[in-house]
Amino acid sequence: MGPISTGMGLILFYYIEDETGKYTLEELRTIQDWLIKFQLQTVPGVTEVLGIGGWEKQFHAIVDPNALLRYDLSINDIVEIIKKNNLNVGASFI
Repeated sequence: MGPISTGMGLILFYYIEDETGKYTLEELRTIQDWLIKFQLQTVPGVTEVLGIGGWEKQFHAIVDPNALLRYDLSINDIVEIIKKNNLNVGASFI
């Protein structure tokens, strides 16, 4: 099969439901993205698993201008620190 260019290329849709009520939509999306997706990608012939729905986990940095002055930092320093914190590397890299 060629690359997915329309919805017609999608083969399987599935739904994750928590009947116990223990998990939020954010937690279910995280389970999909970090557990189920990786397992499905190991199936021969599967090229991509797309997650839709739920709430993606997000982190927001709220910068206190007074703290920037107190620690002699600029907003660019904060941006660079966050970029370095979110660096992705291969598993064989130390």
